[in-house]
Amino acid sequence: MTNTTERLVPVRLADASSALGALLIEAMQMIDQSYADPQLSPDTLAERLHVSRRQLYRAFRTRGVGVAQVIAEARISAACTWLAEDHRLPLPEVALRSGFSDCDSLRRHLRRRFRCSPSQFRARMAPRIESERRS
Repeated sequence: MTNTTERLVPVRLADASSALGALLIEAMQMIDQSYADPQLSPDTLAERLHVSRRQLYRAFRTRGVGVAQVIAEARISAACTWLAEDHRLPLPEVALRSGFSDCDSLRRHLRRRFRCSPSQFRARMAPRIESERRS
């Protein structure tokens, strides 16, 4: 998987010069490494980083996003990649690999984000994937 959080929250090297910037960078790296863990949440992330939940939220607020939003985006991005690249992969496996607690949670997030079901998403992506393979 690619670095999924960079697209949502661009982080510059200059950001590391402040305590909140350094925390944001570390949190983003941890999300990229741990999004597949269904237990990952703002609370567990703060605990793993040895900071308060409030301090973690403050770091993300510097970029105008929420911690839970970034975690969800990382999971959705991973799920979309799995759905698009392997049409034979069962939905429960996609949910598991992407960090969703169950298929229903994945379905809800996809509907909210793309207004379609996982099978509809796959159908939309199939022509794109096939054309990329041909080129």
